[in-house]
This record gives sequence, structure tokens and C-alpha cells, in this order.
Amino acid sequence: MPSVDTLIAEVLQRPDYLHLTRRGRGVKASDLIAVGWRLFNRKWRFASEGNLKPRSPIPDHRLDEARELVEALAPELMEAAHLAARVNRRVLELAAAQGSAVTLSELSEPVLGRIGALMHSGEQLTPDLLDRWVEKSADDVLALRTKPRMLTATEFLTRYAVVVDRLWEELGAAALAQQPPSHVFLGHDARPPVVPRPGQTEDWLAGSDRSFHGRYALHWRGVSEKDDPGAPAPDHQTTPRVARPADSDLGELEIRRGCRPLGLDLTEHQMLIRAACHGVGAQRGAHRGAWRRFRASCRSTIEAAELDSAVADLVDGWLGDPTAERLQMLFGDLATHHDVMQTGMTRKVWMEVLRREREFEAPMCSCAIARSLRLGLSPGIPEAFREFGVRSVEVDDSVHLVGSIADRADDPFADPVERATDRRHQETFALVAQDMKVARDVFGQAPGWDALYRGLIADEVAAGGDERDFLSVVELEAYVMRQRRRLDNEASP
Repeated sequence: MPSVDTLIAEVLQRPDYLHLTRRGRGVKASDLIAVGWRLFNRKWRFASEGNLKPRSPIPDHRLDEARELVEALAPELMEAAHLAARVNRRVLELAAAQGSAVTLSELSEPVLGRIGALMHSGEQLTPDLLDRWVEKSADDVLALRTKPRMLTATEFLTRYAVVVDRLWEELGAAALAQQPPSHVFLGHDARPPVVPRPGQTEDWLAGSDRSFHGRYALHWRGVSEKDDPGAPAPDHQTTPRVARPADSDLGELEIRRGCRPLGLDLTEHQMLIRAACHGVGAQRGAHRGAWRRFRASCRSTIEAAELDSAVADLVDGWLGDPTAERLQMLFGDLATHHDVMQTGMTRKVWMEVLRREREFEAPMCSCAIARSLRLGLSPGIPEAFREFGVRSVEVDDSVHLVGSIADRADDPFADPVERATDRRHQETFALVAQDMKVARDVFGQAPGWDALYRGLIADEVAAGGDERDFLSVVELEAYVMRQRRRLDNEASP
């Protein structure tokens, strides 16, 4: 029984398409098939019937529709291949100008990955914008192929152990005494290790205990894709990206940041971490309406008391949604688990803020803060309970509105389109979870749920958000249907 991949491969074997993947073009058939799958997945009208995968057999009753869609996508595959050849030529020109050695065989995957993401987004570029996109993509791919190799933990220790000792004595010890991480459930009150312990895996739950090498590794992985000096941040402030010279010492940059209070450079971001913690522990019901007032407009100047109240009101609303109720079934009264809630909230927000500081020069504006806080609530708090919580009730834990999606969305090595999709899931769950009634209607598919959801998206757009950050009505419906089928299958004998 054919799969989507085999149907696309059949198209690429036709005489009119064979030249697209011939040797010397830097376009591999496997990478072009991957682009085809992304386009297919975006336009497949029957996603709600099951989670179709690239290499899984297509159900017999949908085979004709699948063939029809692949045929319709064939011209787009040709367009993708021609665009890839154009980007490849520009990469080779840039490489020759700077004396770098790059081969076409190295370019197929990164170039077609970017083209797949562009075409999957559905964005239609004018000729001028396309020229700029080609130039930017060529720069990014060349940086990816030519940037220095990331230091191993052993190499980092050899090069930077003395630097860590010196900077910790100059800056870190005083910063630790000034703002102890334990006071906001961010980590231990001790100097972070230079490198992880053998066998240790550092994820976002490590918080400020993340090693200096771990911070450097995050920065190194993001440089080639994220550097775009002068481009604005995805919010409403004129915030330029960090402009790093080619010879930037990323190791020392991250060591210096790790020696600042709470491991962050900007006092505004340190204030945000304190608010994320204090808001979770605030008195329930004492700050009604603060979150809505905070979201009313996008601005860069924010007072600590306002931020504390907004977080408290946001948490109040979240405590009534299905995710929180599920946690209460498993762990008992959540009011007795403030430490776990604060751990999840502050450490997830801290990771978002740390990423922001690596990429942008100015503090986050209010709408960017709001997005980070919602991620702190969900998946931050549920993930912290799964890691640190002690169950008071033994219940089959099969219902998750979020799960491994959270980790993959932060994985810099994940497929760019998958990573973007996972982050859209996170943003969607966090948005819906703000109102218990809406959450019940949406995830229960109650009559009129789609209008409620569109209203939430409209409010986000009015407050400065981007509707492309969230799942569409069709995508959310498909997700809910998949979860229902999964639960039905698990309940079947």
C-alpha cells in the first residue's frame, strides 16, 4: 500500500522531473520529498481522520484523494527545486568570495529545509522580497556550514575553567548573595558547574543550575539561524537583534551572563523572574482583572507591582482549566504544591528570557512577556509536576494537553517546521487555558467552540499578537479528535 512519500517519489521519477535532482544541482530527492510531505500535510483535508505519517500506508478509502493532492503539489515541488538551485548558486558565490570550501552535497538539506518552511507557511513573496529571502537564506546556510565547531565539554573546561573562577570572584559571588536563585525556585544557591556531570542531560528544568558549557551550547546552536542584526523583534518595540562579530567569544559571553543576578543581564528580566515566582504564590482572587489590564496595550515600561498582580491573576484563571484540574486529581490540592508550581513557572519563563537575551538587545515588551508567562503556566507547571511532584492519588495519567511537545519546541536540532508547529501548540494551549469555560468548550468541542476560539485569537491580535502563532480552528479540531481516538484506544480492552 503506497505512502505519501512513495507517491511523491513516483512524481520525481517522471521524465519532466528527473532533472530536478540530477547530480550537480545540490537537490537531493529525499530532501525534496520532505518538502512535498510538508506541503501535503498542510493541505490534507482529512487530518481529523488520523495522524497520517510520511511513510505510513494511506488508507484505501483515501488513496484517490491523496494521489490527487500529490498531483496538485507537483508544480510546487518543481518550484522548490528551482529555488533551491538559486540559493545554492548564491551560497557558492558567497563562499568563494570569502575563501570558504563548501560543496553542493552539503547544501541540499539546510536549503530545502528553509524552502519547505517558507512554502509551508503559505506566504507569497513579491520578487523583491524573494530576492531578499534568497540572500538571507544563503547567508544563513553559509554561516551554518562554516561557523566554528562547538567545543566539547572537555575542551570548554580546559579553555574556560580559569575564566569562570576569575569572573565568579569578580561578579558571580556578589550576584548570588544579592539575588539567591533558591528564593525564586530557580536553582541552588551555588556557582553553576563549568560542565555537566558525566551522563547528565540538561533540559529547561535545570534552571540556573545549568552549566556554563550548557549555556554556551545553547548560544552556539542558535547563532547561525538567529543572527540578523537590525531585524526587529517579534513584538511591537523597535528592538534590534544582537549584532555579534564573527569572532565573538560565545563562551565568555555566557560565563559573564551566568555571573549576573539570576544568570541574566537585564534588570527588567530579573524582575520578570521574581514576578513569575511571586505571582504563583500570591493570594487567590486578590488581583482580578490585572491580567486583562496588563494585556490591554503593548509597552516597554512595566512596574514590578503591576507585573506581580498580572501574574497572580493569570494563575488564578489557569487554576480552573482542565490541565490544572487533572493535576489536582493526581497530586491533591495544588495550594499545597506552590513550590512545584513556582519551579515550573520560573524555570520555563527563565529559559524563554535567556533565549531572548541571546537574540535581542532590549528588554521584552509587555506582549512578549505575556507569551513567556503563558508558556510558564503550560507546559511549564505540568512538566514540573511530572518531574518533581509526589502523587497523592494513584490515577492513570493518560490525559495530557501538552507533553513531549514542550521539549521538542525548545530543541535547537529539531526540524525547523516541527519546532515551529510544536511552539504553536504550546501557545495555543496556554491561550485557551486562560478561561476555564472556554477551555472546556474548546476541548469538549461544544457547539460554538470555534467562534469562541476565533474570539480569543482576535483578542490576541488586537493586543499585539500574531494569529500565525496559534493553531487554526481546523488544526485544533484535528488535534482534539486525535486525542479522543487515542484515549478511546487506551480504554479499549
